[in-house]
Amino acid sequence: MKPNFTFLYFLLGASLISLGANAQTAGDFRTNGTGGGNWSALATWQTFNGAAWVAAAATPTSADGVIEIQNGDNVLEDVAGLTVDQVLIDAGGTLTANQGGTPVLTLNLADGPGDDLVVNGTFALGGGYTLAGSGNADVMVASGGVTNFTSGFLQAVTVVASGGIFNVVGDFDGAGFPKHLGAKFTNNGVFNWGTGAPVSGLFFDGSTFTNNGTINENFTTNHGLTDEAGSNSFINNGIFNKNSSNGFFNQSLPFTNNGTFNGQGFVQIDGVSNIVSGIFVPGAINGATTNTFGMNMNAITNQTPNLKAYIGSPGGAVGTNYDQITITDAGVVDLSLATLTVLDIGSGTDAVNTTYTILNNTGGGTFSGTFANVVLSPNLGNLTINASTVTVQKTSAQILPLDWGPFTAIAQGNSVLLNWSTYEEQNTSHFNVQYSADGGRFTTIGTVAAAGNSSKPSLYSFTHNKPALNGTNYYRIQEVDLDGKGGTSTVQAVRFSNGQIVKVQATPSPVHDLLQLNVQETGLSAVLVDGSGRALRTWILQPGTQQVNVSTLPAGLYQLVIYQHKQQIDIQHILKF
Repeated sequence: MKPNFTFLYFLLGASLISLGANAQTAGDFRTNGTGGGNWSALATWQTFNGAAWVAAAATPTSADGVIEIQNGDNVLEDVAGLTVDQVLIDAGGTLTANQGGTPVLTLNLADGPGDDLVVNGTFALGGGYTLAGSGNADVMVASGGVTNFTSGFLQAVTVVASGGIFNVVGDFDGAGFPKHLGAKFTNNGVFNWGTGAPVSGLFFDGSTFTNNGTINENFTTNHGLTDEAGSNSFINNGIFNKNSSNGFFNQSLPFTNNGTFNGQGFVQIDGVSNIVSGIFVPGAINGATTNTFGMNMNAITNQTPNLKAYIGSPGGAVGTNYDQITITDAGVVDLSLATLTVLDIGSGTDAVNTTYTILNNTGGGTFSGTFANVVLSPNLGNLTINASTVTVQKTSAQILPLDWGPFTAIAQGNSVLLNWSTYEEQNTSHFNVQYSADGGRFTTIGTVAAAGNSSKPSLYSFTHNKPALNGTNYYRIQEVDLDGKGGTSTVQAVRFSNGQIVKVQATPSPVHDLLQLNVQETGLSAVLVDGSGRALRTWILQPGTQQVNVSTLPAGLYQLVIYQHKQQIDIQHILKF
């Protein structure tokens, strides 16, 4: 692929929709602008001879320049074993690789540098078709682009950009072909799993699926991930919306959840190499709707999930007024590494001592241990862990005046962007943004007006333009009520060294229970190593703040080894007491 085309597209995305009209070189191809046609038809194509667009004398292959499918044109790929490179689907253009029947066709993406198929319009893959490639990023579904995957073999490295859409459409098609992933797949946009007709699961044949964006599940029956061949894994760093009441099954794939699963139905995780440290919450992430959500013990025992539930409205009815997590299989569920978060954002007229069953073991098993961390709204208490239930009670009629949401501090060049949120506010006046150079004495560096009274999430931001560029910057948000009272958020720290951002900062050290990781960039991971060099735990990191529980580790000196894109970039010493 032409280096200039690839580099500029990667930076500017859809701004290169007009590439074919503004940066033509001899040997480029484009569609006819009159509706398209079959790939094998000469009438479908025009070529640039260095001075003007002329009728094509041959159909395009990887030996040619940029191949552009223009707005309004639909091209059906009907050539067996076609190899192409530098295919650009404009917004409004469509490339369909969905022949079906026999023989099943293969579209090969040549291993040129950069993206070989850029989707600003629509790309359809189905009919048992094989899309093959061997590059680092063969398919780029750009912002505004849409890919519809009906069936076949996606064996090309695929990236869905922020603003891009990837639809998994329908069940096995008429020819009986399922959906296979045979290469690295990264979703930074929206992955709609099930649109329209009944949808099937995904078969993994040597693929790592990483979700950094949003997955919307709409199953009509139970489906999920099947480990069919090769080395496979599923990593959720974003949001997985369980929209149906059916089950999501992870069948034998190594499963990592650093993000959020929310909604309804249930999640079944096989007992393989799993890392579960993210959030599982019934209903909506912000408590706007409540529901029940099923999990199996493999997502809790020996894992570090945050089991989160909301009391969203008065009435005390499970799934209607408050969230409940159900455990769907037998056995002993060990809670000792998990976090329980229960937030009351609307119990209203519920009487004091109303009991809410937050966890319910419906599979015949039992609970053991106590939670590593418990977060309850101030009007909740009396947490009780029974053999088959976990309950809390309403201990006060007053609901929290302000319910804090996430608070992050992320460096942007030589400034620091602060983002914070609230789930609910009552009689709030404003927020003071406070700064400290030593973590001790804080001073106010800005003021942001508050929503005042709100039962919905509110988002706020502030930019600190003059942080210390050779040291640690500490930030907190002070909330002030209309009556002058208030409280403060947690503290976030951003460290620079000689003007360069420290990509991961671990605090505090010494640490006893919770180690906080302030993460500034993507593509990072951390490995905790003991004094003998043994790797104890591994975390996939995303920008923002991530807490990890180290309370069960023996006292001693440890190393936190930081990697970015599998390259070691830093080592930090952690003292555990």
